[in-house]
Parts: sequence; structure tokens; C-alpha cells
Amino acid sequence: MTGSPDAIESQLREIRADAAGDIGISGSATLVRSLLDLGLLDKLGLLVHPVAVGSGERLFQDTARTPLRLLSSRTIANGVLHLEYAPAVPGADD
Repeated sequence: MTGSPDAIESQLREIRADAAGDIGISGSATLVRSLLDLGLLDKLGLLVHPVAVGSGERLFQDTARTPLRLLSSRTIANGVLHLEYAPAVPGADD
């Protein structure tokens, strides 16, 4: 994808509309933040590792507040939590 931010957003919306299934992206915090801000993120999978590092980049740094709802959670054998969220529907009571 190339072009201005508006052109890239338009290309992303077109790809999303044409996709026959899920589109997965792994590892890019910057892209996740952008997709969330544009309303193009349907699901967010997070892996929470049982390690306190004390510093590092915040995943949702410089993003608007976006309420999420938990879709699923599971613990992997090594203690890692796999959490799956979706943007919360405004006014919906879960």
C-alpha cells in the first residue's frame, strides 16, 4: 500500500470488504493502533506473558480511549494468557 494516509485507509477498507475470511496481522503495535483508530479492527488477540519487565513501549500509547469486550481467554501451558477482544458496541450490555 502506498499513498497518503487517506489513500491507505481507503485501500485497507477495500481489502477488508473483499476478504473472504479473517485477515491476521502479527506483531505490529503501530499498525494495530492505526487500525483501531480507523475502526478497522474487528478482533484483537493479546498474549500476556508472566514476566515483569518494568519498561517498554505501551501498546495503546497515544490512542483514543476504545472500550473493548472480552471474547475469549485461555491459559497456555507455559502460563501465557491468550486474550481475544472486540471493540465494545456502544450501549450494549454484556
